[in-house]
This record gives sequence, C-alpha cells and structure tokens, in this order.
Amino acid sequence: MKDSIDQFMWAFQRHFRVRVELRIKQALSQIGLPETEGIRVLLVGFALDSSSYHQICVEPEDGPLLVHELQGVTLRANELLEANPESKIEFGDPRFRMIRRNSLVRRSRGDALVEAIDRLGIYPNLTFFASEGSPVGVYETHTCVGVPTIPLDSLPALDGAEVDRVYVGRSLQHEVIS
Repeated sequence: MKDSIDQFMWAFQRHFRVRVELRIKQALSQIGLPETEGIRVLLVGFALDSSSYHQICVEPEDGPLLVHELQGVTLRANELLEANPESKIEFGDPRFRMIRRNSLVRRSRGDALVEAIDRLGIYPNLTFFASEGSPVGVYETHTCVGVPTIPLDSLPALDGAEVDRVYVGRSLQHEVIS
C-alpha cells in the first residue's frame, strides 16, 4: 500500500474504509454469518462538479476495481431512475420533490454501481451492496460492501425488501449491511 492518495476524496478515506470493513465483519459475525473474512469494502466517489481533478475515485485505488471500469455508471443510473415507477410520482411541495428526486438519483447510482461491480466479475463469490451515497467534500461517495454469497444466502431472508411500495427489510443480515 502506497503512502499517498491520488484519488483523494477526503482526508482519512482509507482509515474510514478499513474501519467500516472491520465493523461490518464484527456486526455480521455477531448475528451468525458463518464467514466474514472474505468481506470487502470499497468507497466510490463521483465528483459533484466538473472542476474536480478526478470525476470518479475508488478507494482502495490500487485494488482490482479501476476507475475506467465505472465510466458507464452514471448513464446506467439515469436509465434505472427513469425505469423506476417512484420517479414518476409527483409531489406538491417543491422542496420535498427535490429531496425525493435527489434520493432516487443517489439510490439509482448505487444500484448501477453494484451492477457494474458484478458485471466485471473481479470479486467472485461476493454479493455487493452500495449505499445511497453521501456528499463528502467535492464528491458524493458510495460505501460498497461485498459479502460472501454462500454464507449470506445461508441465513433466512425474504424474497424482497418491499411490500406494496413500503420498505420492510429483507432480513437481519441485510439490515445490518444497510
């Protein structure tokens, strides 16, 4: 691991990623996930404006996931957003409409990010999850967690996390990851 960071999103991003990985391993172990050693955490940041040196950053930058492999994520996120029936719902309050739309945009990008990571096949036998994304400095950063698929699927879970458009959660392990 090199000492300097080229894809700089914020100070201590490496420490944050390592700490999240440690905590998610501990939490999943405590609820009975049979294998936590293979868990991987990645941070992926998308620049909030075009003046940033890097438009996309990945932590760890020396890992198997490379920035150029994520170039289509924003386009795919827009496709997912437009296909989402929730994006068609109109709200009278403009402020609430903007907050809701921004949340859907971030969630769509997280979903597109997971699709891209899965498509690349660089993390075999891991199921990835991505956070909605949070602004940190000049980047909107997604925390991505890869969990060994077989142990994850060995625990009880519902088929989906929503019932009649209401989020109910899929399982204890999925909620811990969230």
